[in-house]
Amino acid sequence: MLLKLSILKNIKYYLLIILLFSLNKADNFEINLRNETFSQTYQDENYFKIIPESESYQFNYIKIIIEEERKNLYYINHVVSYYQQDSTFKDRKQLSQNVTGTTVMWLTKEQIKKEFYLSVECAMEPCNYKLIIIPKDEPQLYLNEQYTYYVTEENKDMKFKIIGNPEPKEDLNNIISIWAKGDKDLSTKLEGVNYEKHSKYNAYLIKLDEIKEFEYEFTINAKEGDLINIGSLFYQNSTLTFPIKYNGMEFS
Repeated sequence: MLLKLSILKNIKYYLLIILLFSLNKADNFEINLRNETFSQTYQDENYFKIIPESESYQFNYIKIIIEEERKNLYYINHVVSYYQQDSTFKDRKQLSQNVTGTTVMWLTKEQIKKEFYLSVECAMEPCNYKLIIIPKDEPQLYLNEQYTYYVTEENKDMKFKIIGNPEPKEDLNNIISIWAKGDKDLSTKLEGVNYEKHSKYNAYLIKLDEIKEFEYEFTINAKEGDLINIGSLFYQNSTLTFPIKYNGMEFS
């Protein structure tokens, strides 16, 4: 009987140590959001309360970047979660995850007009990352970049600027594909360029007739509750035709 009590006491002791370690492992930070870029380095899992200065904050979007500081550990997987006004960090509204050492999340003005909450987790610890918050007039995606987001009431209508400066070869066919993919009905519009659009899917092919830097406006109107993947790719020695295949998608 005394042996059982001793074992039980030891178990309670170790559980208490584990609990205290878990509580100390994650810290809470408060950040005031201003009309300037915020940048700060943190370690391991953390929770953030973001307070916008509503009277002076004038931008339509913010870009959140989680960037691993140790460049030789680019494979560390960061996860950033957005909880809107849930201070208990239970009701996740948005999530972004990386595979290359840098994670990006875009939030609209409607999502940041009140104080909101973020968490950052690392699949491998210890991790040492920089949290960067950049005010933007519109979200930007660069050529060959992809972005995935959950659709809520506040971000069901999004307009992305697709930016690129490829180096086409004049003796090859140079093609750009731009797409948006979801599980529910969605509509898209591409502006600023001539294109061929797929008859069924929200996929576009653009033939580059000249070598120059470009900016296209890509508007997405999605249904709440959907998961949207958008992106672009640059092809050389390709024909301006479907089908195209990428990342498990086929547009035929």
